[in-house]
Amino acid sequence: MIAEKEMLNCGKEGMEVVTLCCGLVGGDTYLPYTPTSTALFLSLLTREKSLYNSLKFLEELIGKVPIVHIEDVCEAHLFFMKAAVNGRFLCASSFVSSAEIGCYYQQNYPEFNLNQEYLNDPNREIKWRSKKLVDSGFVYKYGMKEILDDSVSSARKNGTFQQQ
Repeated sequence: MIAEKEMLNCGKEGMEVVTLCCGLVGGDTYLPYTPTSTALFLSLLTREKSLYNSLKFLEELIGKVPIVHIEDVCEAHLFFMKAAVNGRFLCASSFVSSAEIGCYYQQNYPEFNLNQEYLNDPNREIKWRSKKLVDSGFVYKYGMKEILDDSVSSARKNGTFQQQ
């Protein structure tokens, strides 16, 4: 954070400096493994309790979980190479609760035996959100459904979990 703060101060001196903070990144990552951020919201299917607890902690901390597709993250980086902007930006196309993720998985992937505790929704409000990236002209291509579907597809390809 100190290094980021110092870099952003350079932006005040005429340089164009951008930091891009990403939500949990999902989608088809084309990697032979599942990145930790994707594994967090797949934890509802894999039943990895420690990952699920991390997801719940994040949800308790900020109200809802910011998620973004890997391709939108790449596009955001390209966007900033062309845009004349400065500052800190949050890259997250959707803010969802773990219960919303669980309900989506239950409806669309019934072959997985989803733990019913994952469907309990405490109805938290989002404590912070940023539209700064969109206000700068960036357009997200992927929403929650595509992020979750592509993450499941990617996990199936790389063997992260087996159907139950």
